[in-house]
Amino acid sequence: MPVLRETLTLAEFAERAIPGKFPERGYSHTEPVDSWNPCSFAQAVEFLQKGYKTDTVEFAEDIADLARRLSVEYDLAPHYDPAETGLFFDVGRVLEGAPECWYDQPLDVRPELNLLIHASFYSGVTKEQVYNRGVVICTLINLLSRKFNLQVKICYGTQSHWGNYYLAEIEIPNNPLDLDLMNFLLTHAGSYRRLGFSYWESRLNDAQIVEEIRTRPIPGQQIPENTLYFPPVDRGEYVDKEDAEERLREILSAWTPSEKVSI
Repeated sequence: MPVLRETLTLAEFAERAIPGKFPERGYSHTEPVDSWNPCSFAQAVEFLQKGYKTDTVEFAEDIADLARRLSVEYDLAPHYDPAETGLFFDVGRVLEGAPECWYDQPLDVRPELNLLIHASFYSGVTKEQVYNRGVVICTLINLLSRKFNLQVKICYGTQSHWGNYYLAEIEIPNNPLDLDLMNFLLTHAGSYRRLGFSYWESRLNDAQIVEEIRTRPIPGQQIPENTLYFPPVDRGEYVDKEDAEERLREILSAWTPSEKVSI
């Protein structure tokens, strides 16, 4: 299957997803606000520009709680071997009088790992499933960033009726990651059902694409090396926080950095 891939900065995505004029055929700005699409197009634009702050406290607490339980269990805290000489020292060990308080490896030297998060999801997926999955991904980012230099991309993919697969990869600034922005992009259904739809309407301007945005996973052979890939949320996945945590536990139990993993 042909994959037509393009990479954008967040600013470039916003420029295309917030057009000056909407196409005649399109759903991004005409669908009503309801449980399926829980914000207006104008609200989605505001959340992209300013972050989604409404549930940020709950969001942060859910991430911190899950990360706290899993970090020790899955050994995701960084490790450095102390010595009597080195480049950096541990203040706590110095105060304790320990002679081996120095580290040779700079604390910011970490291997690189790519996260590719397919933020499209199927029509039957609820806003609660989107939220639960977003918490899982952000918890994983929290944990893995302790050992890896993470390069985060969010992607939207759609398939035309004649077989072409269109993929937009959006590079997310990660130094540091904006919690309010990630809250919107990963846990709010309106991020895709407003701005993701609008991006395709503006980008492709094709009647068949615009009338039916067809969410599809990226064909497996197109996933880059050294990439942890999240496919679109499907029905029956991430139905509650317990199910979401179990999925994350399965990921952490099975994954090694050299593997390509589909979550």
